[in-house]
Amino acid sequence: MEKCGFGRWVVVHKQDDCIIGFTGMKFLQDIDVVDLGYRFAQKYWRKGIATEACTAALKFGFQELELETIHAYILPANIGSQKVLEKLGFSFVREFYEDGELEHEYALTSTNYQNQLS
Repeated sequence: MEKCGFGRWVVVHKQDDCIIGFTGMKFLQDIDVVDLGYRFAQKYWRKGIATEACTAALKFGFQELELETIHAYILPANIGSQKVLEKLGFSFVREFYEDGELEHEYALTSTNYQNQLS
C-alpha cells in the first residue's frame, strides 16, 4: 500500500456492528495491473453489499486515483461474483489457468465507467 497509495478496505456492517469482509483495489506488481477484490462472510451474500462496496471502490479508483483500467479475477464457478462484476460494468477478457486452477479475468476501463455515469 505504501508504494501505490491504496489497498483493500475493511467492510463493516452498520446494523450488526461487525467486520463482514473486504473490498478495494490492490496493485498486482507481477502482472502490472490494479485488481478489484472483494470477499464477504457467507451470511452477507446476495444482499447487494458487494455491489455497493465495489461501487465505492470503483469511484475512488477512477475519480480519485484516475486509474485507466481496473481488473478483477474470479473462479468461473462463482456465479455470484460474475453477476456483481457484470452489474458494475466489467467485461469478460479471458479465461486462463493460474496454479492449475481455471480463472476468468474481467476489466472495466475509465471510459466505460464514465459512460455508465451519464
